[in-house]
Amino acid sequence: MNLIIKLSQANIELSKQEALNLIGFPKHKLRKNFLFVQTKNISNSIKQLKKSAFSKALYQPNKIPSKGSIRITKVTIEKTPKLAQGVNLIKHLHVDLKNPDYELCLLGFKKTLVALKIWENKERFEDRLPHKRPSSHPTTIHPRLARAMINLAEGQKVVDPFCGTGGILIEGVLTGKTMTGIDVDPLMLERVKKNLKYLNLKCEVILADSTSLKLKDAIVTDIPYGKSSKITKTQRELVSWLFKQQSKEIVLCTNKEVRAGTGFRKKHHFKIRIHKSMTRHIYKFQSSFILE
Repeated sequence: MNLIIKLSQANIELSKQEALNLIGFPKHKLRKNFLFVQTKNISNSIKQLKKSAFSKALYQPNKIPSKGSIRITKVTIEKTPKLAQGVNLIKHLHVDLKNPDYELCLLGFKKTLVALKIWENKERFEDRLPHKRPSSHPTTIHPRLARAMINLAEGQKVVDPFCGTGGILIEGVLTGKTMTGIDVDPLMLERVKKNLKYLNLKCEVILADSTSLKLKDAIVTDIPYGKSSKITKTQRELVSWLFKQQSKEIVLCTNKEVRAGTGFRKKHHFKIRIHKSMTRHIYKFQSSFILE
């Protein structure tokens, strides 16, 4: 394995699938919250993983700097890591706990594995929280969760047919996807335009009832629900409509469990507990006609 991904422990399975989807599902092994992968193009994999919501850090095993200062962390996987086993590899480096040039991680297996941290996820998703944008709405999902949904979609062209104030659109544009947002509510379209302008982002937004359209691009959306959402159909009708589209993949957030419609199969289902009385369900559905 030539790359190690430290995953968020908030939802290990979602973190794992987001990372694997970004780098094309290479050979891998999961040990606690560390995902060990064998990737053919390590530089491209690192570039893609930097778009991640739930990958916390990247490490390269047995990559030791030739000079400089280090800080060392220890992680027990199978056994407690032993500094003595790696001392010959790092004895030419000096320790600096406050401002090191590099950070090394000692991973405890039968033998201690030394890995160099090459990236840490410092993206400030909290700066894009709904209440920090010019226009918000009570049903808007967290930017980190919206980013993970975007990363579960493999298509480059993505449409959100119920875009609201644009939380999913924003995260999609930031990752380089070609995004299109649709909403039936003129007020929502004004809000999403303000939010995009505030963040200096651009994408196509359309005022329309999505259910009167036929969509072909990958769909990533948070199904409208509750009294604070202006919907023209029931949630069940909206989900049923989604499965009648020509899209090859659908990434869906809902407050209820749903089944795959005709012509689609469920690839992933993640349960995200928001608070005591609310759980969000994140699904990825894929066309049954796609061969893996």
